[in-house]
Amino acid sequence: MEKGDIKLDIQQLDMHKLTNEVIASFEMQVKEKNGKISIESTAPNFVIEGDRVHLYNIIQNLIDNAIKYSHHASVITVSCQRLDGSLALSVRDTGIGIREQDIPRIFDRFYRADAARSSAKTDGYGLGLSIAKKIVTLHHGTIGVKSDIGKSTTFTVRLPYVFS
Repeated sequence: MEKGDIKLDIQQLDMHKLTNEVIASFEMQVKEKNGKISIESTAPNFVIEGDRVHLYNIIQNLIDNAIKYSHHASVITVSCQRLDGSLALSVRDTGIGIREQDIPRIFDRFYRADAARSSAKTDGYGLGLSIAKKIVTLHHGTIGVKSDIGKSTTFTVRLPYVFS
């Protein structure tokens, strides 16, 4: 990835369908934690050009983090909407939030925010969000985060539409 050797398999993707597939893969895990996961879609068109595997993994990583960083049964909402000619896909949770001082570094390789604040034993190497940012950038998109400590975190991925 650092060498820029990532080869994307670009194809037209229905992001609504892809997002529903990812959500379905987490339903049992969320129910076991007495949580809830839902999708809110207001975008009139969900078709983008992208790499299915990489985009699936980004959505999966964001939802997995939302589950991991919750002290209690988190409510996770995945939403798709049209914003300024792009598809905005957001993953919002009611988890522990991210401290303001950690936000500027969460997309850095190997950076891990205060994992001790999570109720679950969190594993990993601090690469998921760094990889997500790289893949989103290769898709000519952006990824950002807003967090309210102790209340919620929302990650938003913006990707260009194929059709207007």
